[in-house]
Amino acid sequence: MIPKSLSRPLHILLVEDSEHDVLSFRTALQKGRADVNLAIYSRAEDALDRLSADAKNFDLIVTDYKLPGMSGLELCRELKENNISLPILLLVGTDKNGIATEALKIGVDDYLVKDPAQGYLDKLPIMLFDTVRKHIHRMASKNFDEGFTTTKKHLPLIIEDQNEFIRCFTMDGILTYVNDAYCRYMNKAQNRLVGESFLQHIPIEEHANIKKHLASLGRQNPMKTIEHKVDGPNGVICWQEWTDRAVFDDHGQIIEYQSVGRDISEKKRALETFFQSQERYRSLVELIPNGFFICDVITGDFLLINQQACDLCHYSMQEMLTFSLWDLMSSGDLEKLKEHIQTQSHDDIGRLPRETYTIQTNDGKPVRVELSASIVILDGKRVLQGIIQEGK
Repeated sequence: MIPKSLSRPLHILLVEDSEHDVLSFRTALQKGRADVNLAIYSRAEDALDRLSADAKNFDLIVTDYKLPGMSGLELCRELKENNISLPILLLVGTDKNGIATEALKIGVDDYLVKDPAQGYLDKLPIMLFDTVRKHIHRMASKNFDEGFTTTKKHLPLIIEDQNEFIRCFTMDGILTYVNDAYCRYMNKAQNRLVGESFLQHIPIEEHANIKKHLASLGRQNPMKTIEHKVDGPNGVICWQEWTDRAVFDDHGQIIEYQSVGRDISEKKRALETFFQSQERYRSLVELIPNGFFICDVITGDFLLINQQACDLCHYSMQEMLTFSLWDLMSSGDLEKLKEHIQTQSHDDIGRLPRETYTIQTNDGKPVRVELSASIVILDGKRVLQGIIQEGK
């Protein structure tokens, strides 16, 4: 059972044998600024031993289905048989064999298909929240809870402590729950936000698109991400990104929406500036025979990339612009690159040492690449620009 009071990071035990998927998992949480501690195991047997010894030190279990030795589903069965009661999120590559249905039958709280085309990594933050919620609801319904109720005001503090905005609202947009981060952003007390429509804080020209977005959610596709403008508390138009999940009753009818969001105003402003710059030298960039990119020096988010770099990584241009350079690199090489960047002071520009790194391509295969990069100032902002080509 998750503790009633938790003023610390969310402790997750992750069972995943793919280094690439572990890195992607970390990156997704970093992008969402989730306050999380991870204990990572590549084998279910080792994870089971750890949980048998000190399950009380964890708040959530996330496990891949396909693992060496014992599968993730078998791990879930063992946990249930050993009365280890923690929220469980099962990751599956595909559900052609009804794995998810079987998992839900044995008491797994939720599952997520690891499909980048469906925004798998963008869905992670809200799935973690929703898995915890479902577990609490299920335990309460069996009278196993120790004081929790299923009302929003008694959700555990792991949700209140998150940096993401979290909200729940009805079919007509009336807020039924908002966390503290959302209240701080809107500069309003919770009791002033709950009971009003979230749409009143959004410019009218955005309403139709948001309603269309929510109407597209259904049992087959219950979760989607949207970006839209919002009226900031100081009268400034800002941008937010929200991942909305529809919640259904036993008859398949939507009863509420749950959302996790973040402010992306700075990213939007940077992209707008860079897109304007792109028009001036896009044709020149595409003439470069090797891969070329410009990315944010802090987050690694790609701001400009040519087709040659996309081809090297086996991603489309659209897909690459949703990633960061950090997403593609192995953990050890990422630390090496960041160390080179950190040797430059905050105001410095200059060339980084030419290095060979390992990146993960779209098909999951590691590729050695040679990276020549420099920190430069572009439109008043420090960025990392570089040439990337296959290593020798």
